[in-house]
Amino acid sequence: MSYEESINVVKGDYGYDLEFKVYDAEDNVVDLTGATIAIKIYEPGASSSKISSTAQVTSATQGECKYTVQEGDFDEAGKVYHVELELNYGNKVITAKGVTITVVSEAP
Repeated sequence: MSYEESINVVKGDYGYDLEFKVYDAEDNVVDLTGATIAIKIYEPGASSSKISSTAQVTSATQGECKYTVQEGDFDEAGKVYHVELELNYGNKVITAKGVTITVVSEAP
């Protein structure tokens, strides 16, 4: 689902983009033309998402989208989150998973 399967982010940083490229089960790029994309970032086992927002399509035919990190999104070092993208085409919904985000500390 992404350029990377694992992304490290620095605690407290925000205003940058997390970029994703969506693939199907056969490793083909998924065309995002006409899709709206909901992004959910959650801790494994949690009852609700840490982040529930909209991702912006950046290149539909290349399966590319992004989420701009907001202040407070990743405010605790050592946390590990999973990413879920829900692709809604109006007549069908497809869920893409597979990316893990780890929050790391700033340098001392």
